[in-house]
Amino acid sequence: MSLSKEQQQNFEAFAARLGFQAGEHTATLSTEGFIKSANSKKRVLSKDPAKTTTPHKLISIGHIDALKAAIGASDDENDSHITYPAPLNLEANQKRRDLSSDQIHHLKRIAHAYIHGNPSKISESDKALINNTLFPTTLAAYSEPDYTVKTGEVLELHAGTVANYGVLTVEPGGEILVLGDASMNCQVFIQQS
Repeated sequence: MSLSKEQQQNFEAFAARLGFQAGEHTATLSTEGFIKSANSKKRVLSKDPAKTTTPHKLISIGHIDALKAAIGASDDENDSHITYPAPLNLEANQKRRDLSSDQIHHLKRIAHAYIHGNPSKISESDKALINNTLFPTTLAAYSEPDYTVKTGEVLELHAGTVANYGVLTVEPGGEILVLGDASMNCQVFIQQS
């Protein structure tokens, strides 16, 4: 299937936000240093070089608004699907080492709501706390014009990955498995029956 001119432009604009040059895609990156899966039926997208089976671009993200922009999350007017956690009410200048594991988990839930919901519903102090404790971070970026998850294959996205596809096709018996906070953008998604 071919993309329309608008879809092609959207695909390329998303790839550019991820640091890919015009015409550069995951398949054109060097595979040196990447471990190929012994199970050829699984394609793993991970920022961990020991787990990934596909080369990626590692991009640095300095703050939550940059992450929101990189994955193309909008400030959706309809945020009924978002649960907004209670504010933490902590000083914004705290460091990650000063927070308990429960506070970090709660802060990650607030960050999720900020990214996928209406950011104006998150307090400025929580936003500052997110930026001070969860950033900077890195993402493993993948971009391909066309990819097919064949019958019996698994496309596995791990936490900290963002994948951009022009056309993503899933054949009968193919699977997409998302393990953690990952993002996928595709212009055309085809699930064959």
